[in-house]
Amino acid sequence: MSDQYDAIVIGAGLGGLSSALSLSQKGLRVLLLEQHNVPGGCASSFRRGRFEFEAALHEFCAFGTKDNLGYAGDLLVNEYGIDVDVRPCPDLFRAIFTARSGKYYDVRLDYGEEDFKSSLLTAVPGCEKAIDQFLSLCKESYEVSSYFDRHMFDKKKRNGDVKISSLHFAKHYLRYLQVAEVPFNTVLRKIGMPEDAIDILDCYRVYLGMDPEEESFTRMSTMIYSYIVYKPAVIAPNSHALSSAMLARFKELGGTAYFGVRANEITADENGHITGVDTDHGHFTSQQVIANSYPNVVYSKLLSKNVKVPAREKKRTHLAKISSRFLNVYLGLNRSANELGIEDYTLFFPGDLRQKRSGKTPLDYHDIAATAYNLAIPEISPEGTSILTLTLEYKDDVWGSVSEEDYFQLKEEVTKKAIADYEATTGIAISPYIEEVEIATPWTFSRYLSSPEGAVYGLRFDRTNTILSMLIGLRRDQPIPGLKITGASGPRGDGFSQTIVCGHDSAELTYEEIQSRRKKHGKQ
Repeated sequence: MSDQYDAIVIGAGLGGLSSALSLSQKGLRVLLLEQHNVPGGCASSFRRGRFEFEAALHEFCAFGTKDNLGYAGDLLVNEYGIDVDVRPCPDLFRAIFTARSGKYYDVRLDYGEEDFKSSLLTAVPGCEKAIDQFLSLCKESYEVSSYFDRHMFDKKKRNGDVKISSLHFAKHYLRYLQVAEVPFNTVLRKIGMPEDAIDILDCYRVYLGMDPEEESFTRMSTMIYSYIVYKPAVIAPNSHALSSAMLARFKELGGTAYFGVRANEITADENGHITGVDTDHGHFTSQQVIANSYPNVVYSKLLSKNVKVPAREKKRTHLAKISSRFLNVYLGLNRSANELGIEDYTLFFPGDLRQKRSGKTPLDYHDIAATAYNLAIPEISPEGTSILTLTLEYKDDVWGSVSEEDYFQLKEEVTKKAIADYEATTGIAISPYIEEVEIATPWTFSRYLSSPEGAVYGLRFDRTNTILSMLIGLRRDQPIPGLKITGASGPRGDGFSQTIVCGHDSAELTYEEIQSRRKKHGKQ
């Protein structure tokens, strides 16, 4: 089997789907290849008994509403023409924990700037000025992110770096430039935020997979502000509806998609020029390939040996660190959330922050979050039932050393401990009402996503590896002509919104190359 395409996209995760959609809308002939039998990657669902579980989506960041769309929502609705049922979550989150100060907290934060400020002030009185400064900095950080979203491809320097207006930034975003690459918690302390309030805001670290003592202010503040302004949201009935809608739109635009087809090699000629993709079902020809994967996976397992990976790129990917790994416990309960007394869509319960966790064994997870989907989507499970998912974070590859013989028993032990932690923290008994349970460990995510060590959050960001520097150097970090890498490992990091936008970025870079080649050969 052989066919010619303007571009081939490997992987139908949200990043790959976004790339495929963007290129198809430009009138290009695009092939989408996926080794699984359904689209979406993490944006998927599965059934156990009478329950259909959301595989990964806790909350959608920066989708917004039809009257107030964030950039990701604007891409999906207005540019791609996607129509999905978006439901706002009831609030930001509830957190139950003991702060480093020794004070016990049970706090709920609300979205909307005034309500957010009020709820945080109620929990930690006397920090009004610090909260005002925090929100102002967050807004500026979000505006910079929006500036890049809308002007990324306006101009470029001779070396390929994104060209920004220094005068514009100095006039409008001077404070941002002072804090952008400083760790989140360092900035909070500089503006006088009390340590207890920092502990509350830091509960969001489980959504980013980085310690806020190291995480750049840009990334965490942008995420928090987008939740405050655009409201956290979910897709009804689950995120698989989104990936299915994106696939349907891609086909409507004339795109071709093959599922159950594994990409074995990104091929190249003797001069190192990309020529297409070899699969179990034959070779597909194209001079442009986008891979929805990790750079080290692409370079070591997919890319033809004829292609020379630049030394800088080898060093960059070698030094890159994998972000957090997770274990999800999916629970189908034969009682409604109301009957059980579950009142919060998102609950963080990191325990006693005075006690340092080693994180060296699967039983010693760092953070835990609970998501009660019925509170945003009542019909997600049969009447009189509910779905609760517990998410456990691991910063290191502690599951990699577990033997096959110990694997099943250990994941059951971890699950029992997580359920006991939830019951002890909330005072809500769920064990007697568990009808279905499924456990996804880092092994599971590695199997289905082909991600290193089962990581789902891409690569780690810190003050030396920030969104700002990576977006400016976007072309520099995609140095192989004809090959682009997209998804959670991209410069925007993890999250459904981020991978969708990253897919769009990769498509724009690909289209630049196609247009440049056509111009060179006198074609338009």
